Amino acid sequence: MTTEKQTQHTPRIYAEPSESPKLVITTNLDQNATEQNPYEQKNSPNKKEFKEFFDE
Repeated sequence: MTTEKQTQHTPRIYAEPSESPKLVITTNLDQNATEQNPYEQKNSPNKKEFKEFFDE
C-alpha cells in the first residue's frame, strides 16, 4: 500500500514596498530634531513652538 502526500500551493502576491506610510523615530541624541522630520511644515508660522516640542 502506497500513500501519496498531496501538497497544496498557496497563491502568492509579490508587490513592491510602499513609499508611505513610514515610521520615523527621532531621539534626544539627534543634533537637529527638525531635520528630516516628516511632521515639519516648511512654511509653518509655529516654527518656534515646533522646535521647542522636539528639542525637549
